[in-house]
Amino acid sequence: MVPRRFLSAVRLEAAALTVAAALLASGCAPTAVPLATYLAATPEDAAVLAPLEAITEGVRTRDVDRILGAYADDARAANFAAVFTRPLFIQPTAALTLTRAELGGVYRKEFQESRATSVRFYDPGVQRADGEATVTARDRVTRVDQLWRSRRVLYTAEAVYRLRREAGGWRIVEDRHDLRGYSVF
Repeated sequence: MVPRRFLSAVRLEAAALTVAAALLASGCAPTAVPLATYLAATPEDAAVLAPLEAITEGVRTRDVDRILGAYADDARAANFAAVFTRPLFIQPTAALTLTRAELGGVYRKEFQESRATSVRFYDPGVQRADGEATVTARDRVTRVDQLWRSRRVLYTAEAVYRLRREAGGWRIVEDRHDLRGYSVF
């Protein structure tokens, strides 16, 4: 005999799945918002997001100088190598901090070792105060290795960027990535 409590839980779960499926089918389910289609609340928020757009475009065109242009001279990137290099061997919370110059080296190495690389930012959030800003986003890095032309690697990470307003616009001063997923297909 199956306990009543179990049957109630099963019915409740089935009802929840039915509602979720209906929302998904109707297009009402929440989806990730890409940075490219994100509408910033204010023009200043859009300016804060410009460095992330520069990174996306720099990776697409393999232009390390454009990528580094998004960063302040004294910028630090924490856990960046854990996302971009060998995530199977590095813990997601490893204390890896790179300078701006070292970050450029990671990108140069990435562009040499991969046939194609792309970076996409999703669900950006902007908070500004007193000439500083914090941007949170999820990012996805997809790459095709030189060695295995058909192999694709996908990294997903939660990213937090601290930015500072400088003479040339907003620049990233701190970049932290926490690896959330890694898959090879």
